Amino acid sequence: MSLLLSDVSAVCRLADEKERHGPPVVPDAHDILPLFIDHEQFDRQMVARLSPAGIALLRYLQRLQPSAVAELAALAWFGRGDAPIDQLRHHAESSYHPSLSYYLAEMPSLGDHLRAALARLPL
Repeated sequence: MSLLLSDVSAVCRLADEKERHGPPVVPDAHDILPLFIDHEQFDRQMVARLSPAGIALLRYLQRLQPSAVAELAALAWFGRGDAPIDQLRHHAESSYHPSLSYYLAEMPSLGDHLRAALARLPL
């Protein structure tokens, strides 16, 4: 596993800061991704209306290894109560796409979901 507890903590902190600035006003990454062939154009579109805190969260997520981003997604979904963690890990790993960072950056209550997941995981 390439996800560190320090990464989860940093993402929670950045997500909380983003939440204090209100919800994002950008379209969902998965809805507009097919419209863009140029990754730079897609990135500009996605961050155009993000708050500085939302951009900071997105850039942090983008610096993580793809396996760490997939693990964060699985933890967020688990913390939200979507399904058992093993099922969610498999789904996140098998369906990983670079747009997952944008999806997580847009996710409401991301920090809360991650903290809930950590509290539910057996240590």
